[in-house]
Amino acid sequence: MNAGRRGGIVSRAHRCECIQSALRAALITCWATVALTAPARAQNSDQFGGQDRADAASRLIVLGIQRAVDALPLISGQSVTYEYDPASDALQRSTHLGPTVLRSSQTIGPGGFSVQLSASYFELSHTFQPVDYLITCNSPTICPGVAKLGLAANAHVSLINLTATYGLSQRVDVSASLPLTVVDAHASQIFSTDAGTLSVPASKAPLSGVAFASPGTVQGAIGYLNQQLGPGGSLALRQERFAAMGFDFNEGTSVGVGRIDLGAKGVIFSGTQLQLSGAAELFLPSPSENAFAGPASAAILPRLIATFKLTDFLQLHSDIGYQYDFDSAELRRLTWDCGGSFAAGRAAVDLGVGGSEYDAPIHWTPTIAHSQATMEYPATTDTALESTTVATQFVEVLLGLKFRLNDALVIAAGVSVPVINPAFQPDVLGTIAVEMSF
Repeated sequence: MNAGRRGGIVSRAHRCECIQSALRAALITCWATVALTAPARAQNSDQFGGQDRADAASRLIVLGIQRAVDALPLISGQSVTYEYDPASDALQRSTHLGPTVLRSSQTIGPGGFSVQLSASYFELSHTFQPVDYLITCNSPTICPGVAKLGLAANAHVSLINLTATYGLSQRVDVSASLPLTVVDAHASQIFSTDAGTLSVPASKAPLSGVAFASPGTVQGAIGYLNQQLGPGGSLALRQERFAAMGFDFNEGTSVGVGRIDLGAKGVIFSGTQLQLSGAAELFLPSPSENAFAGPASAAILPRLIATFKLTDFLQLHSDIGYQYDFDSAELRRLTWDCGGSFAAGRAAVDLGVGGSEYDAPIHWTPTIAHSQATMEYPATTDTALESTTVATQFVEVLLGLKFRLNDALVIAAGVSVPVINPAFQPDVLGTIAVEMSF
């Protein structure tokens, strides 16, 4: 077959040679090169599953950013809190600042109103090493074959969050948050290609691998593929941006509105040392999913929050909840936090640990991708032979600092440092905030 043809799987027949193993001779009778050409935008943009992989990269970034936003440390409306006073047998305004990165069961108090403006920044970046893909179609002359595909993705995220909290009574307060994001996102495909085509433009770069004929085996083909990718082989790995290859991907900087958060908290039990509250949050669908600001799906998150007063200066805080996303199983999670807050005078310091266990992993590239048929080549089904997911468990250390400038104005800072750091998770999340109470 013509080895120079673009747009499909091209077989280069190799003469069968005598080999020492009779078994191998029976199983592997013919080797060939597979060429999968990335089309220009004017051509079939989903050829060989390229658009499927670009869409998976976009979803990885959207969901990865949302997971990081969910893990941001600062909690709003807690600088002024009401706690149980045994002398009056009622909730009274605390003389100390509330926690920063830990959730408190205490409310803001009747008629209390606070506004918080916070700014956060984090980065997501990872290179997913190429995995083996099996390529099948309805043409025995050019299928099946194997090739390698990987992904390099990164996003720089700046988040501005405006939050307001209002106390309906001593035991109930409500809040609302409006997140605005600026995301600089990039994603590139890593793929096996013909070593002789490394200089061709990205839009014409072929995706190449090894084709095998029956009775060849997949594992045998993978072994030969790895051999050809080694020194002196006919194949090489190449990395190109999805946008440069002609696929639809929102490359560059985008501004958008994330998921608006509406919340409420109510005191369930108040005692001399222990106080319990229930809280619920409703996350509205983001209108800017294409800008990576958040998913276009709603979610609810009920929590149980406990505060235990050890001394006037030291309190322990813990909470547990389950977030149910109505569309994305990758964002459904069991979430928890626990730690202590030390408050004295005008300052408060928090130290704790938190985590999330998600119901489903995010796929950084599809397990199965499909290509459309062209005039020359049949449609193909491309199946990953290795794992293409990121981890579902997150654990981080929480550290917060808060300082009261005057009776109405408080500044705060918080960081979250992962101790279990799976792929495509920030190395650190940081937030600074200004809170004003009225």
